[in-house]
Amino acid sequence: MTENPHHFMSRRLVMRDFTANDAACLAEYLADPLVSGSLVNVPDDYQLADAERFIASAKNPDYGMKLAIALQSSPDKLIGGFGLALMPQEAVDFIADKMPIPDTPLLSVGYWIARPLWGKGYAGEMLQTMPPLCAKLFHRAMLGGMVYDGNVATLRALARANFTNIGLLETQTGKKAGAKAHVLVWRSPI
Repeated sequence: MTENPHHFMSRRLVMRDFTANDAACLAEYLADPLVSGSLVNVPDDYQLADAERFIASAKNPDYGMKLAIALQSSPDKLIGGFGLALMPQEAVDFIADKMPIPDTPLLSVGYWIARPLWGKGYAGEMLQTMPPLCAKLFHRAMLGGMVYDGNVATLRALARANFTNIGLLETQTGKKAGAKAHVLVWRSPI
């Protein structure tokens, strides 16, 4: 694995900054309801203007880390996205009721892969690379995640990446307020 502030590599993938050239693919992939439906902060009717706004915001560190996922063989062709942001307070409180949490703000991992590329192991490969790297970069011993109930593939991928499912929470925020979401935690092995 190689790294610089905004470029990380795994065996087959590169996680890099989003560029304006990613907007069309981003709009196409996130317009797919099977992809956008599992993402908390993505509108259901995703358009090119949404992609352009997202790419502009991805450069702002106040909004967390947002990286494009591409294949090393085609590093300019977007196949997915990875994000790290503050965990919603309702999830932090849910975790704190079940286990001790660090004093530092809890960060939440999120990602998506374009549907034509599902089932190729890209999510699992990215999840083996990014949580340990983010823990190191941001000095975190714990990361979190939330997955809507029914998203079995993401739950499996996170479990393989050593995330522990600590229970179901009825969400109060996001586009699916009232839906059940699994709350997961990842602890640094160091």
